[in-house]
Amino acid sequence: MNSAILASFGPEIPIKLLPVGNVKVDLSTRSQNAGINMVLFEVYVHIIAEVSVIIPFDSDTEIVETEIPISYSLVVGDVPMYYFDNKGNPVGDAKDSAAAPSLSIPSLPQTSTTTVPKADVPVTTEEKKQTEPAP
Repeated sequence: MNSAILASFGPEIPIKLLPVGNVKVDLSTRSQNAGINMVLFEVYVHIIAEVSVIIPFDSDTEIVETEIPISYSLVVGDVPMYYFDNKGNPVGDAKDSAAAPSLSIPSLPQTSTTTVPKADVPVTTEEKKQTEPAP
């Protein structure tokens, strides 16, 4: 029934928990994003134990896992005055502060690649000899 009210009624049954096998303990960390330029780091102990549950006329072994937090640390970085989404649009409330600065990508300088034909320039015989392939 899983009722907290009805769980307190009825006969008392003694239950014992005894460690049966090995206990494995791992010290671990995890981090999660906590906002703009903020990270929450958590250090915890992960415990896996095999215990024997003993009740009158029966016993059974179970594996029990738990995590016990050791420490929490919130690392706060500088929050930018403005930030933009992946399309270049400002995000946030502009009422409290001045308008967001405009973003622009600098343009590359234009280089001229046009050539002027030499139709009006007379060609000397020396220049012809240089340009003609040898037989």
